Amino acid sequence: MTTWTSEELNKIGTAEELQIASLRHDGTLRKPVIIWVVRVGDELYVRSVNGRTSAWFRGVRTRQEGQIRAGGVVKDVTFVEESDSNINDQIDAAYATKYRRYAASIINSIISPEACSATIKLVPRSTSSQFNNCYNVPSRKSKRSGTLYTAPAPSTTDYLSLITVCYLIRACS
Repeated sequence: MTTWTSEELNKIGTAEELQIASLRHDGTLRKPVIIWVVRVGDELYVRSVNGRTSAWFRGVRTRQEGQIRAGGVVKDVTFVEESDSNINDQIDAAYATKYRRYAASIINSIISPEACSATIKLVPRSTSSQFNNCYNVPSRKSKRSGTLYTAPAPSTTDYLSLITVCYLIRACS
């Protein structure tokens, strides 16, 4: 199991905002959404201020995998719902401390029961589980730009193959 490095925890944990994008069924990333993130011990957590019905939260529940960007770190992650009330109390305290300069009404919205019910632990992944061997595929150089791609050229030009190759290129670069 992959764990966060100290550097990743520090950079992401101190970042003001985090971009979160979940994977669609076809393996492409959804449009990123900007949210708040907190660190509790050696774990990172996010919440939906609008609870379980928000679009981004429903998206992370679809495949439980995606990507985050914060503090200069880009990481593929697994999304794990957190329901432990003891941990949620610590997460509440972390949000209240980290974002204390905001109005109480804003802080109260992120520590509300509705938001608590939509708490996600971010678990790092070394590579996408769908494309575990993407670093082992042969490289090829683009004739146009000379850029080295670590993904095979599509064998057909159908739409799905093209999406898969684009995802592999992004995941392996």
